[in-house]
Amino acid sequence: MAPPHQATNHGGIFLTKSARTFPYWLIFGIGLVLANVAYFVPPPVGWVLTLSYFLFVPGYLVLQFIARKTWSRWETLSFALGLSILFLMLVGLAINSLGYMGLRAPLSTVGIFIALDVGMLPLLAATWRRRLSLQPSHDVITFKWHRLFGAILLLLPVAAAAGAVRLNNGASNEVTLMMFAVIAVTFVILMLRTSMQRYYPLALFLFALSILLSVSLRGWDITGHDIQREFNVFQLTMQQNMWDIARFRDPYNACLSITLLPTMLAKITGIPDAYIFKVVFQFIAAFAVIPAYFFVRRLHGPRDAFLAGFIFLLFPTFLGDMAMLNRQEIAFLFFGLIMLLMLLAVEYRRAQVLTILLLIGLTLSHYSSSYIMIGLMLAAWCVNFVVLRITKPRFATENVNVFPIMTLPIIIFAGIFVFTWNDQITQTTKGLNSTISKTLESIGSDKKSGSQASDVSYSLFGGKQASPQEIITAYTQETTGEKVHVAAVPQPTLPVTPLGQLLGGEKILASLHGMIRGGIAKLLQLLIVVGCLVLWWRIKRRRHNKYDLYVLSLCGGSTLLLVALTVLPQLSVDYGVLRLFQQLLFILALPIIAALIWVGTLVTKHANRIYACVAIFLACIFLHTSGFFTQITGAYTPQLALNNSGFYYDAYYTTDSERSAAGWLAERSDKQQHPDTSVALDVYGVLRFSRVDQQQIALTSPFTPSTRAYVYHYKHPDTFIVNINSNLYYYKVDRTNAREDTVYSNGYSEIGKLVEARS
Repeated sequence: MAPPHQATNHGGIFLTKSARTFPYWLIFGIGLVLANVAYFVPPPVGWVLTLSYFLFVPGYLVLQFIARKTWSRWETLSFALGLSILFLMLVGLAINSLGYMGLRAPLSTVGIFIALDVGMLPLLAATWRRRLSLQPSHDVITFKWHRLFGAILLLLPVAAAAGAVRLNNGASNEVTLMMFAVIAVTFVILMLRTSMQRYYPLALFLFALSILLSVSLRGWDITGHDIQREFNVFQLTMQQNMWDIARFRDPYNACLSITLLPTMLAKITGIPDAYIFKVVFQFIAAFAVIPAYFFVRRLHGPRDAFLAGFIFLLFPTFLGDMAMLNRQEIAFLFFGLIMLLMLLAVEYRRAQVLTILLLIGLTLSHYSSSYIMIGLMLAAWCVNFVVLRITKPRFATENVNVFPIMTLPIIIFAGIFVFTWNDQITQTTKGLNSTISKTLESIGSDKKSGSQASDVSYSLFGGKQASPQEIITAYTQETTGEKVHVAAVPQPTLPVTPLGQLLGGEKILASLHGMIRGGIAKLLQLLIVVGCLVLWWRIKRRRHNKYDLYVLSLCGGSTLLLVALTVLPQLSVDYGVLRLFQQLLFILALPIIAALIWVGTLVTKHANRIYACVAIFLACIFLHTSGFFTQITGAYTPQLALNNSGFYYDAYYTTDSERSAAGWLAERSDKQQHPDTSVALDVYGVLRFSRVDQQQIALTSPFTPSTRAYVYHYKHPDTFIVNINSNLYYYKVDRTNAREDTVYSNGYSEIGKLVEARS
């Protein structure tokens, strides 16, 4: 008679005699039925059931069929989520194609459910031999304080949502400030308590989700830059029940991540459209930090990986902009999974298949990220080739340099697929062609019109930047052909707090915060250079690790991309250095950590003290980049997550009073009823008008409006905002031939009417 817990092998999975097993097709088939029925269950229970199934189960079945490996739960969840998103986009694309065959409204709710159910059948059939083990636990349930600590972490997203709602209602920002402080303190505690390493992935996920929600939930409607246009193409697909690139041939509309994907999620759940972007997409985006963590975890210890994950979160792009870049959020998840896949124990052919699937998902999600991915693959392949030549025969051992993303067949496939999708199918490469031509033209030019993004000023290779006044003056002359009297206006800053007065007052604090923010950016770049040297030195000293070449090639390729985007002006305008840096932090966090630990060893050899110092240092950086320090001292530009002021608030946050003023103005400036009337407003003022009103009113620039035009002021009287090559400026116009009479005011927004000035 066998012992009660003797292990037996069932299909490659070792189980105990007491474990009960069920076939995959039965468990997940029942789940599929429940996911369909949940549509009729009252929210939010029905939302959670349907979303949970279709965001994880299809990808999990694909993963089990291809890889047949058992990884950590968080790695499995991340890959299941990424592959499920690809499954949803491909199924949506398949059923959408029926619209070209005459089917009306192919993306109806019933049609989507039928397509998903049919798509699930082959996945269930492909894993019909596999069995799921449900082994009962024999552990005695006892209270442990660290479990309570883990439960408390779950309150962070709740605090983020509560803080955003309070700000939306005009209340204070104490809840959000407290959330940022708790994140920093919790990070340090977890670094010091090595016994709690099991909570590292959970903590990073909840940190990321809380940060994203603190921004995405600002405003009752869609608030942000790119997300406004993303939401418009989503609504275009949603309202037509079909995705048709020919109706709006634009790179945004070519991103299935913001057209087909949200349409399907909204249809099968009934979640309000805005909250698909404001909540569901942020939940998906928070998973991007998991590949960033395990990429380092597979190479070094869990504490190094926890540091790397936190570095990914403390970067300003993640804290302020990521929640407004939904298509890039999805692409980041695919990008991180591709990087991590190379480190997992997967048979090479199966790794190739997974790599191809993830590259397809990345390309369908975001055009720019796919270009960056190809650039990284080519740069890494070149570095790989050079390193092999220099160090041969050290790295030239069997199966050492065989990684799918650094092999020519995969690189060629990626290039062909990106070209086919963007140029042949969607025909949306006009922007790419423009970028290439402008980049070639800008090499060696010496313009002062802001020909490169302001983000470049944070780079070690950025060079001298023109002043805002010079840039605006040159811009107005180029766009109007006239010499317009325009005065640059400094961006509004937070009032100095009593603590700020004790620290030196407004002038000192403004300089100090600016130096700190610029110093952080330059320090991270310096740490990358030092870290790459440290990694190279360590590799030369120790026995060869099969992943060393992979890491060296990726770090070298990432550095080359950063230098190229910094040196070539137009690239920094069309993509953005900070967005690229955020994407490459999946890789470059590793040399940053290596450099920080190396610097720590120069002071002490005690590992715990080194990690404690590094954790406190990174926590302080986070408190500054998140706006916590600047908020309690003042004298710095406000951040949207903490204030009802600042550029993002002025430009993208629309209030009821602004809508009322826009509605009043739209009635009096209709092109058909009032053909001689125009409206002078900047590009951000247009966002206050409905899409119907935007098409009916005659818009003109605040630079040179007609002397009979209305002038719309939505946040600051007499002040407008302009975007010049992705750089943002406040300005005022000195009108010498007209005066402005106020004709409407509701206490918050004003509308003036220009009349000819009296001589």
